Amino acid sequence: MENLKFIIVGDSTRANTLTKTNLTEIGHTNIKVAFNGGHALAYLDQLHLENKLQDQKIVILLHMNTPIVDGLDFLKKFSFRQFPKENILIIGINDGLADSIMNIAEKTGVECFLTFPVSMTSLTYVIDRYAWNSKKEKQDDAFVQVPVYFRS
Repeated sequence: MENLKFIIVGDSTRANTLTKTNLTEIGHTNIKVAFNGGHALAYLDQLHLENKLQDQKIVILLHMNTPIVDGLDFLKKFSFRQFPKENILIIGINDGLADSIMNIAEKTGVECFLTFPVSMTSLTYVIDRYAWNSKKEKQDDAFVQVPVYFRS
């Protein structure tokens, strides 16, 4: 898996640290932590102003229940941003979400959900499957034994 930029969006220092540590252990070092969706949007805006969004592939790990700007608010505001989104993959973190929230999130930009704690095997599979000209087919899902909830 090529070097990616990760943005972890969540208000739990413990959860963010665990996810960041796990990403580092599998070789990822370009990791930003945002404590809510507003911080993540500000960071994406900064990258856009610096003309860096076109050159980087970004994976956003989005906890849906953050204060101030939660996951759904983030997705709504993200959809109106006038920057290129083709290099951004949004993965929701399912920490006990209602099906109705997951359905709305999937319709507004979340590609899939992973359970917490995020399994690096699951994350690697999702990135390989969804990210940027992947050769994996959706039929492969039947053979994967990881806790991933995919869009239909």
